[in-house]
Amino acid sequence: MSNFEKFILAVSGLLIIIVLLFGIMIFRLQKDVAVLKNGLVGSSGKVSSQAPKNLNAAPPAGVLQQFSGSITDISGNQLTADIKLPDYSKPKKLKGSEGGGHEIIDKKITVNTNEKTVFEKKALADLKAGDSIFIFSHDSPYSSDTVTADKVTYIQTKSTP
Repeated sequence: MSNFEKFILAVSGLLIIIVLLFGIMIFRLQKDVAVLKNGLVGSSGKVSSQAPKNLNAAPPAGVLQQFSGSITDISGNQLTADIKLPDYSKPKKLKGSEGGGHEIIDKKITVNTNEKTVFEKKALADLKAGDSIFIFSHDSPYSSDTVTADKVTYIQTKSTP
């Protein structure tokens, strides 16, 4: 048997193995899709025939820890920002109505910063009232009016030079 024949056999064997692996992956994906079509899968991996009872309930306090807003005041290491949050306690508007999403809560939040807070694009000293910012925090604005920022990112709007 020549080297060329050995090479052809090796490549053919490798292709057969690859085709089998892809077949197994596709079979598993089809099985998962079938399970999802027939019922919801819980965190335990078992199929649940019941949907969650209240899809519009407020998220747990730890869920929304990233939010944006507009600075209204800066005092020392503290920012005050107006933010808009989705109100999950109220049902979604119908697709045909304006907005198409949850009602919005306008909230004034005090954002504390410290030596561990990271500032992106603009330093604290360069921020001013009216600037838009994105805040990453371990605290949720749903559960408190005061949060401590892990990171504050300046958002440049189109009208900002």
